[in-house]
Amino acid sequence: MADLNGARFFVTIVDDYIRNTWTQLLLNKTQVYTAIAQFFSMVKTQFKTKICVVRTNNDTEFIQSVCLDLFGYKGILHQRSIVKTPQRNRIVERKYRHLLDTARALRFQAGFPKQFWGECFLTATHIINKLPMAILCWQTPFERLYGFALDLADLRAIGCLFYATNVGEIDKFEPRAKRCVFLGYTFGFKGYKLYNLETKRVFHSKYVLFQEHVFPFKAPSQLISTTVSVPSFVWPHSEVSSDTPRHHHSSASPASMKSGPASISSIPGIVEAGSLLVSDSFSLLPLLPPLEICSGSPGGLL
Repeated sequence: MADLNGARFFVTIVDDYIRNTWTQLLLNKTQVYTAIAQFFSMVKTQFKTKICVVRTNNDTEFIQSVCLDLFGYKGILHQRSIVKTPQRNRIVERKYRHLLDTARALRFQAGFPKQFWGECFLTATHIINKLPMAILCWQTPFERLYGFALDLADLRAIGCLFYATNVGEIDKFEPRAKRCVFLGYTFGFKGYKLYNLETKRVFHSKYVLFQEHVFPFKAPSQLISTTVSVPSFVWPHSEVSSDTPRHHHSSASPASMKSGPASISSIPGIVEAGSLLVSDSFSLLPLLPPLEICSGSPGGLL
């Protein structure tokens, strides 16, 4: 299934030493050569080093003539695993499983349709690179790659509700913010990747307000609601319910005081209404609206 940008495949590259992961979405398998060539150039320019060995599975996109020519031209040794032996390429195979499980969990949490799978994979890669690993002495791949600690203040829940500020010219009576959904992070942008719920377009913004407990793509059937009903107003001079008689002012006798701590219903001047207490000293007490508690349930498979 194609994602929002039309991509149907992805390629994952894992550093064998620091375990940092790069994921790139592809429109078709013929773009594997372009993705690998660009990665080689990026490593040489940004990290001033050269790649010596590449280990892949035995898929046809890695053994096509253009990729083999690229490896030979750069003097890179190409190691391939045998068919039906994924354990020979165990590091990247385990990383792929980790990415798939994380992306699936992110999609279930956000309630995304399946066409958002690409954004879930990219966000899963971003998160996994910032997780400490035992093999790295509990450092993160990000720290090993760049040499400094990372800041986790910008991490948000994918799929949650964002309000992005309208920066263009708008009418005076138009909303000053747009309702969006957080899609993740884009390399090279110092901002958030958002999906406009009205225009169905993807854009980037830094000036946002977020609500990480609200997921607009969650279907109503995926929410289990429990409502605690309380009256909107309680009049102290009227009956709250047939089960809760009104208690008038009275003085407590010494015998009742010795019997133990008084219950709520025996306290003078207090009317018990569900879980709320109303005193006779108030003429009118407005109460909060009904409290709604929602819990999510997992969706289908990716």
